[in-house]
Amino acid sequence: MTTLLVGDFGGTNARLAITGLDGALTQKKEYRCREFASVADVVSTYLSEVRAKPELAVFGVACPVESAENVTFTNGRWKGVPQNLTELPFDEVHAINDFEAICYSVASLRPRDCKTLVEGQSPFFPSSVLNEVTKNAKSTSRILVSKPAHRYLAIGPGTGLGVGSGFVTTKGQLIVIGGEGGHTAFAPSTEEELRFKKYLEEEKDLLVTNETIASGTGLRITFNACAAVSGLSLQIEDASQLTKLTHASDRKTRDAAWSALNLFAKALGNSASAAALTNHAQTVFMGGGVISKLGSYFNQSEFTRAFRSNDLHSNNILLNTPVLQLMHPFPGLLGAQTYARLTR
Repeated sequence: MTTLLVGDFGGTNARLAITGLDGALTQKKEYRCREFASVADVVSTYLSEVRAKPELAVFGVACPVESAENVTFTNGRWKGVPQNLTELPFDEVHAINDFEAICYSVASLRPRDCKTLVEGQSPFFPSSVLNEVTKNAKSTSRILVSKPAHRYLAIGPGTGLGVGSGFVTTKGQLIVIGGEGGHTAFAPSTEEELRFKKYLEEEKDLLVTNETIASGTGLRITFNACAAVSGLSLQIEDASQLTKLTHASDRKTRDAAWSALNLFAKALGNSASAAALTNHAQTVFMGGGVISKLGSYFNQSEFTRAFRSNDLHSNNILLNTPVLQLMHPFPGLLGAQTYARLTR
């Protein structure tokens, strides 16, 4: 039996577990990336703690991935520093984008693993199709066709904003595509949003993308910009401070906090709808840890309004597209395991 190390490396946290190609995730541990010099240092620490010697490793990493030989994170402690994961002590190492891993996790999930954020038609779970067409999984058809009903999107705010998509073809192949949709430009639609964008561009010299707003890092940037535009000198160092400011005694502070939260929800809704429309994906899965941390402070109605309004009123296919929040505690690790199982 193959012993598998699976990892989920974001901009803030690293999660690792031991498993097989099937079965439970065991010996799960979480580390803060800022406390380590590299992925290799995290892996070395983990293996010494759990005393395991896996043969195979699959890592989801928060950046575009061409090969495990050259992984360069786009956010966090290791931003911009190339890392060669094939130098790690395994017979075989694979690296995939972290939201590719989320997309793969969906192939192993069921409705009970999700919570509905936006109502719609019955959501699509790949397992409902893949289990029926396993015999076709190695089909060599020259043309791959996927019905819109069998396409799905995974998106989610963590340290950055991750986006990926999945397709099940009529021949039973599961195709997962990582993307960088969070880097699309933010498009303001109100005077307030124009002032916000102009401030970040001119005063902070930032290229304002949807990730600039709809991410954990973005919540801090957005509040600080909203506060500055409204004449407040208050600035925060971490997004975790934001929800407390919605109860501040000063009205301007409360307004700036809610403006940041509303902008977050709107930018996330617009990003999700644009990606869903691009792929004609008829189910959206929401990952990332920020929404869970926000809890009731996540403006679900603003998100829904933005998600459903970004389409032609006469042909609004998004009215029937459900959005589900992934409730599995370790979707990135599950996705790395699923990737290993489906590709061997």
